[in-house]
Amino acid sequence: MTYRTINPATGETVRTFGDISDADLDNAVEVARSCYADDWRHRAVADRARIVKAAAARLRANAASCAQYVTAEMGKLIGTSEAEVGLSAAILDYYADHAESFLAPQELPESPGAVIETEPIGVILSIEPWNFPYYQLARVAGPQLMAGNVLIIKHAENVPQCALAFARLFAEAGAPAGVYTNVFASIDQIGRLIEDPRIAGVTVTGSERAGSAVAERAGRSLKKAVMELGIVVGQERGETFLRGFSEGLASLQAGDPADPDTTLGPLSSEKALDLLLEQIRVAKDGGAEVALGGERIDRPGYYLQPTILTGINEKNPASVLEFFGPVASLYVVDTEDEAIDVANATPFGLGTSVFTGDVEAGRRVARQIESGMVYINQPAWTAPEIPFGGIKNSGFGRELAELGFGEFVNRKLVNAAPAGSPPWGPVPVS
Repeated sequence: MTYRTINPATGETVRTFGDISDADLDNAVEVARSCYADDWRHRAVADRARIVKAAAARLRANAASCAQYVTAEMGKLIGTSEAEVGLSAAILDYYADHAESFLAPQELPESPGAVIETEPIGVILSIEPWNFPYYQLARVAGPQLMAGNVLIIKHAENVPQCALAFARLFAEAGAPAGVYTNVFASIDQIGRLIEDPRIAGVTVTGSERAGSAVAERAGRSLKKAVMELGIVVGQERGETFLRGFSEGLASLQAGDPADPDTTLGPLSSEKALDLLLEQIRVAKDGGAEVALGGERIDRPGYYLQPTILTGINEKNPASVLEFFGPVASLYVVDTEDEAIDVANATPFGLGTSVFTGDVEAGRRVARQIESGMVYINQPAWTAPEIPFGGIKNSGFGRELAELGFGEFVNRKLVNAAPAGSPPWGPVPVS
């Protein structure tokens, strides 16, 4: 696997990085294991928080250069890259500020003397994608490092400078070697690592195929794994929406994503562009109509025209495809029940949005939608304090908020009874 920076706005290869050797990978895992067992898990929460907050401060101090890495490596508009940097720093701060309360022992009032204590479990392997190069890392690093776990990160091969920049944050913040380790590892090496007894858990954000492969290998080793893998009601309203939507998308201007005036950036890679073009072809062959776009933009780099597909029925293979780019599938139905059926027919279930003038009606619809998150009158968004995660083929488990903190910890029962108590059952109250 070659880790390299290819500017998606030009197609130019900027920098290439070599894969880690088997010996160096084994050493990295051993350093992480030793750091967890002998140091990090035993540190006071305040000490871990000091380092994580220092990493957040370093991220903010280097916000401009960190954002430029995102734009240069995967083509995100510079303003959006800058916003991702700010969000990622906020996530690190959130867990540094809240970990002490998340880790506090919880008494069980129904059983006097019983307490649930939260403990880390060890070295967590994190396999992350390119689409949010810092945010994906922050939502793992924040909770897991504050819980007392340590991390080995395998980032996507097309964002190596983002991966290195994030790792530097923790080194510069004073984290000991082994707390946060980035590795440029191959798929085969990661497969072996999943089964390594020194790895306590695995988290992955990626495709269904990648998630299934990771879950299968993790399951064989009895390891915890976390996976994170539009409809208009009314024909007349659908026509009105399509006109306005088309006008809005057609006004987007392709250009250099580092230019603040650009409103349409490139796809992250030529592979991503070719996949979308193939998916559009499949949709058309299945009877869909292209209401807007559908072609590669004639300019250097990996640019696709903003695209709207209509007329997709349940027999069209496109009805179960995930279009990872500027492609919208528009369905127009006659009733609310039909809209719910169409929304739930997808094999995915990450985030859904319901737009309505009646918020209570929106809540009613939301309760019937099969997804991990439903937003009413807003597109799906994220923040440190609200949980993130999906169901069905979009994965399982949660990140962010207190739910994300609890994915890779041991919720241990400690049940204390006075000396001389009966061997089991509640202790009589005198």
